[in-house]
Amino acid sequence: MRILAAALGATLLPQVALAQTFTLEGPYWGDPSAWDGGQLPTSQENVDATSTCGGNCVSLTIGTPGGAAIQGQARSVDATGRALTIGPGASLNVASLDAASLTMRGGTLTNRGVGPGFGVRPGVTTIQSNGALGASVFSGPGTFTLGDITFVDGSLELRGTGTSSLVNPETGLMTIRNNQTDFDQTGALDLYFESTFDNAGVVDIQGPSQIGSFPSQGGLVQVYNRSTGTLQASDPLSLGLPTRIFPFVDNAGRIAVSSGTLTLASGGYHEGVPLVPAGSSAQLEASGPGVLELWGSHQIGGGTVNITGSGTVQLGGLGATSPTSLYVGGGAVLGTSSNAFFQNAPLTIQSGGQLLNSGNLYAFDTLTVEAGGGLANQGSMQLAGTFDNTGSVTLSGFGSLSGQGTYLQRDGAKFTRTTIGSSAALDLTIIAGQEGSFRQEGGTTVVNGLLRAGVVEFLAGTVGGSGTIEYTGGLTSAVTFGADLTVQPGNSPGILTINGNLDAAGAIFDIEVAGLDPGTLFDQLVVNGDANLDGATVNFRFLDGFLPTPGDTFAWLAVSGFASGLDTLTVSFFSDAGTIGGFLLGDGSLYVDSVTPVPLPPAAWALGSAVLALGAAGRRRRRAAGAAPHRH
Repeated sequence: MRILAAALGATLLPQVALAQTFTLEGPYWGDPSAWDGGQLPTSQENVDATSTCGGNCVSLTIGTPGGAAIQGQARSVDATGRALTIGPGASLNVASLDAASLTMRGGTLTNRGVGPGFGVRPGVTTIQSNGALGASVFSGPGTFTLGDITFVDGSLELRGTGTSSLVNPETGLMTIRNNQTDFDQTGALDLYFESTFDNAGVVDIQGPSQIGSFPSQGGLVQVYNRSTGTLQASDPLSLGLPTRIFPFVDNAGRIAVSSGTLTLASGGYHEGVPLVPAGSSAQLEASGPGVLELWGSHQIGGGTVNITGSGTVQLGGLGATSPTSLYVGGGAVLGTSSNAFFQNAPLTIQSGGQLLNSGNLYAFDTLTVEAGGGLANQGSMQLAGTFDNTGSVTLSGFGSLSGQGTYLQRDGAKFTRTTIGSSAALDLTIIAGQEGSFRQEGGTTVVNGLLRAGVVEFLAGTVGGSGTIEYTGGLTSAVTFGADLTVQPGNSPGILTINGNLDAAGAIFDIEVAGLDPGTLFDQLVVNGDANLDGATVNFRFLDGFLPTPGDTFAWLAVSGFASGLDTLTVSFFSDAGTIGGFLLGDGSLYVDSVTPVPLPPAAWALGSAVLALGAAGRRRRRAAGAAPHRH
């Protein structure tokens, strides 16, 4: 056996040249028993006498230029201040290693991970392997802790046996980049068997590159992005090829793409598990023209998902092997200001979560806002599947929700509400030959803009506002107001308009009256079609101490077509200032025939109003036979 080595002793002579590199040749690198305190063999241990380094070299190369299979074993290597290079086909097996820099051009660095204080801690690390030289390998059950700077220009494999971890510390900047050679195995960090990549610093993945996953049966391969960590991707050469992270990602920090495509291919948690430090804020971010693809099921447990500029978040995609879903949970915000495609992917806004859209959002599956969750839309939303709301949905500005899907609103454990602003629209009319439907089974809908669909059904809860409700006529013959629905036209007061026929049998109408001007001082319901009000109830609520004068008329109902069921209406009066009597005319208008001020103290108003209302309702029914004919 012939060994050429630099005698890296405890004493260094700084005056010698620092550029010399020495090669160790032979099937073994010395005798492990001869290693003491991390020092290389002395000159008495077969060090080549022709060496001129004299114990002062700063670089050590394992492996011959020809790539011979060289094996090195040591308990501890202290190469502090020195550069260590592992060449093709060579291997170094250590329990502890410290080096100023590590360059791997193939070969294997094995960490035996023996005892506390042991581990592999290279400084500046450069992986230069490619398809010709083969991958560089970190292997073993221990921890490999990188230095402040790491370049992966080739392929680095982390192979776990039991437990193996690669750590990028909080001060670390790791760049994974394709070296643009003709070889495929470039720009890759691949996790094998039972290994973990733990990032607390910055990992810059420049596409086309990847963090790959090759788990063993029953093994765990995972990426932890800590609260201080950033996984970011870009396409600096504009090649248009995706950057992919295949392992399950447990993210408490920031994952961002600024150009190209970043694919999180295996799902993951985002601030949704106990490992996340308290007070941290996970972020998923796509800024233009970056595309963030989320494959698999992603649990958003906190923090922010933000799409800015011309960025895009897309769920599902070509090659997705499992159902894709996105959950925005308590404290989390999904913000879309450009394009978001939820393609064949259910999106759920859970209690405490928020979806803020000011761009273009396309939902082709199920979009669910759970009780306590919220959606605010100022942009454009297109719906092909089902929108299930038990939370809070607001369309403001020129925000629109369109498509051929179904909007279903149900009672949630917390307040359920849909608000459509004066310039906004919930318009589920004909798209691609199909009409959508709107169905309210509970909660409150305030329509100050436009609500339109092939089927419009308000079966329970409350509807109000000063906007327009209409159906397209293809799937139904009327807007339906159910017997368990309370209708509150206007916004204290105002006009609610129905374009088309209205079937409101058994519904309850609350009409607020604060003066004589229709639509301004008292509520109006305008029906541009026929109206069926059979068995309905009308409650007139006089506000702010206003009392009408006998002979006053309030045209709360305006029907352009045929109005039926007016003679079956139940009428009640509520006032905090007096007793009011009256009856309905043939067109449904209220005619006031008696007013008696009652100067009750405020505490007694509510009781007095209830008693007086019963009397007023009785008078109305007794005088119904003498009312003028109904207008047809």
